[in-house]
Amino acid sequence: MLRQLSVRDLALVERARLELVPGLCVLTGETGAGKSLLVAAMAALRGGRASADLVRQGAEVAVVEGVFDGEVVERLRTPLEAAGVVAGEELILRRQVSRDGRSRAVVNDQVVTLATLRELGTALIDLHGQHEHQVLLDESQHARLLDEAAGLAGAAGAVRRARSALRSACARLAEAAAERERISRTAADLTAIAAEVAELDPDPAKDEIETLRTEREALRHRDKIIEGLRNAGHLLAEDEGAALERVGIVEGWLRTLEALDPSLVPAREQLFEARLLIEEVARAAERRLAELDREPDRLVAVEDRLVSLERLVRRHGSLEGARAAADAARRDLGRLEDRAEDEERERVAEATRALEGAARDLSAARAKAGARLAKSVAAELRTLGFPGGAFEIALEPRKGADLLEAISDEGRETVRFLLAPNPGEGLHALGKTAAGGELSRVMLALRTALRGGGGAQVLVFDEVDHGVGGIVLDAVADRLAALAQADRQVLCVTHQARIAARARLHVHVDKQTRGGRTSTRFTPLDRRGRLRELERLLAGREPGPRAAALAEELLARHEPATLLGPP
Repeated sequence: MLRQLSVRDLALVERARLELVPGLCVLTGETGAGKSLLVAAMAALRGGRASADLVRQGAEVAVVEGVFDGEVVERLRTPLEAAGVVAGEELILRRQVSRDGRSRAVVNDQVVTLATLRELGTALIDLHGQHEHQVLLDESQHARLLDEAAGLAGAAGAVRRARSALRSACARLAEAAAERERISRTAADLTAIAAEVAELDPDPAKDEIETLRTEREALRHRDKIIEGLRNAGHLLAEDEGAALERVGIVEGWLRTLEALDPSLVPAREQLFEARLLIEEVARAAERRLAELDREPDRLVAVEDRLVSLERLVRRHGSLEGARAAADAARRDLGRLEDRAEDEERERVAEATRALEGAARDLSAARAKAGARLAKSVAAELRTLGFPGGAFEIALEPRKGADLLEAISDEGRETVRFLLAPNPGEGLHALGKTAAGGELSRVMLALRTALRGGGGAQVLVFDEVDHGVGGIVLDAVADRLAALAQADRQVLCVTHQARIAARARLHVHVDKQTRGGRTSTRFTPLDRRGRLRELERLLAGREPGPRAAALAEELLARHEPATLLGPP
């Protein structure tokens, strides 16, 4: 329940504080006195748009504050905790609008976003009248209203939970598929590392790169080396016999002479070794020449291997690092585990079946409840000034590329309330067929039909009595009073005594001028004040004895059901 409403510097309201009561609270006053400012204040408190034009002339900030009792705290604990607001014994919403157009929202002295204030405000307050916040004009709310009326909150919650479970399952499946791709890529990379190192099989201990670089330099001069070796071979081949023969003769001389002069022994031995070396040089030249002739493409092979080995070094820092990386790759390949993508796919299938079942059950329940509710609302409308009107609740299937698009958190259909106010008119969306007062009566009919169905506990009706009288007016008054007794608080702006007489709290709205400034006042009335105001409503500006008697009769008829305000 809204226990207290405070307004400061809002349009004509300089300062006002209303202590409210449960049940039906009415505001009456002359046309233009400022009764609609209560609706504007409640709209701002609910998180609706509030322009700088609402700030009172000469003021910098307009402030609206509502104090709700502790009953609502527990009901809103989840959004309060999500917003970081400490829940107390009461809930205080405050909206500030600056002259520069900036807006500030505060909940329990904690600054919050306007979206948070709107979430809390719309859960607490419903506005019905000639204003842009009319809940009936918001078709996104129609499913909620239908579910409230039919007691389908559990079924609707099951759809939301099933849809959330399907989204989570799809996300896990996508993660599993991505993990599989990652593992596949990783495995390919690791396999490539191991294969490359295995194929090259570098030997870091022999410093193979440096050896190959040396060989490459030699091979780059292959033609010159071959030419030199061939020339050397020719010389040795032509002169080898004569040279070795002469060396043998000299060696024989020295062997004879060393008996006479032992100091000649080293010379003879050196000559022997020289002959052996000449023979070895000739054989080495022949072997190297044969190698060069046998591998004409050796330079290409050396350069290719050298490039491959140097690439390994760039990647892994050294040949030792390359071998270590290959060993690690082989170990990692053995540890890679592919996630059970099939299991995740089965979970998606299960979640899909669960969502389809929950949505199917909700749709079937809505179809039955919608028909019953539409019939009840149509009956109420006939008593509220729409004798030939028609009301229908349409369930329009959603379209989507996949199940998560075809079934939203609200179900697999869009719920729309359609009205034909007069006979012969087709059914259309409410905003296209009903004016402000008519919309208020449609909402009153809907609220009466779903009495006790949950939803906001503070209902604000403006213009609900517009253009009605006689039996219809009595029906409107009866339903407002009955609605206010169903654990709801109803605030109603009215011009009709038959509605005002049923109120538990009657507030008179008027304007006063002081110091050249005009202000709107909100004054709770005692019994005497209520009688005078009822007389005015019954007889216009000049109450008479008949109006006074009728006012007394009306007020007495509804006592002691009403609280008569201050003594």
